[in-house]
Amino acid sequence: MQLKVDIKLLCNALDNIGKAITRRTTNPALDLFYFLLKPGFLTIIGTDSEVFIQTSIPVDSKPGMNAQFYISAYLLLNGIKSLDKCDITISCDSTLCTVSYPSGQFAIPFYYDFQGYPNVPEIKRPETEFNTPCVPIMQACAQLTAFIDPSKADLYPNLAGVHFKINDQQDGRKLDIVATDSLILGFYSSFVSNEIPSSSMTVSLKAASILSSIMKKESTDNSVANICFDSSNVCIQFDNYTVTARLIEKKYPDYNRVIPSHTPCKLVIDRQNLISALKRLMIITDKGSDVVIDIRPGEICLKGHNLLFNQHSEETVIADYNDTETKVCFDASKLLTILNAINAPTVSLVFRDGKTPFIILPHDSEDENKTFLLMSKVIS
Repeated sequence: MQLKVDIKLLCNALDNIGKAITRRTTNPALDLFYFLLKPGFLTIIGTDSEVFIQTSIPVDSKPGMNAQFYISAYLLLNGIKSLDKCDITISCDSTLCTVSYPSGQFAIPFYYDFQGYPNVPEIKRPETEFNTPCVPIMQACAQLTAFIDPSKADLYPNLAGVHFKINDQQDGRKLDIVATDSLILGFYSSFVSNEIPSSSMTVSLKAASILSSIMKKESTDNSVANICFDSSNVCIQFDNYTVTARLIEKKYPDYNRVIPSHTPCKLVIDRQNLISALKRLMIITDKGSDVVIDIRPGEICLKGHNLLFNQHSEETVIADYNDTETKVCFDASKLLTILNAINAPTVSLVFRDGKTPFIILPHDSEDENKTFLLMSKVIS
């Protein structure tokens, strides 16, 4: 068996698909790329048994040639990724795969069959299928993964992923993409064109991270993703890639219940000024400390303490606020995470009082599809 392929196409495909493969796994099958050769193209699959990534690239092979084989992901990718742009030839005999290129060659083991390699899950009768632009999916998954606390996955498995929920609205089907760690919540909203019933699913943190990473590299502003899922698996197809992942089957909490309905107070502040003040404060008071914010007409005052080293910091930032004085306590790092997820020059903080959650969102910006919620803490 012999085939010729462009090195950059192959290397890019292997790099994307390799994101699903976990090194040092107890199952040796999961260290392998699975190749399926058909006339004119080569399909490549990588998996950790929970997330499956596959794509196809054009190749030059003998007419009518069909084959399947498995090669070590680590050896193959590291063997070719430093090569300059060229065509390479892959030749396989009974035990060795030889990769030849203009300046040399290397040979590594390969297998025509490997027991234990998992099959890609099939969604034969999807409960839900819809199309949506790739850009909001990419942006939401990229930023909302920062809202997930992996250390709580065992205790709260339903919060260990990004939640997708389709709601039936008067002006169309609304897609909410949500993530939370119980102290901080973020969601993105967009609309889908399909006439589909209300439904929801939760994808793992790893699947969401992989999805955003590949979409960022491969998708354009006009790219559209086809998403279909049942009670156990989701299949997402876009730009010659297919990502199939097992879903988190635990019920996701009703996030709408924690969003305050009555928020008469509104504060508008320069986002970068607030970020700079927070970062200076966190240097003195420790990264994981709380920040107490005195909200006063025309300004806010941020205060932080490090009791262990008897250190404290105080910052004042000008703000557009003309309501009653309020004092609130937040986890400083959680507030910074939200501010970094917003691109607008100014942000709005809307709230009822210092004891209930604050809604934080872009102010007068095109990023109106983003909304964030930050839980207040008891002031000690």
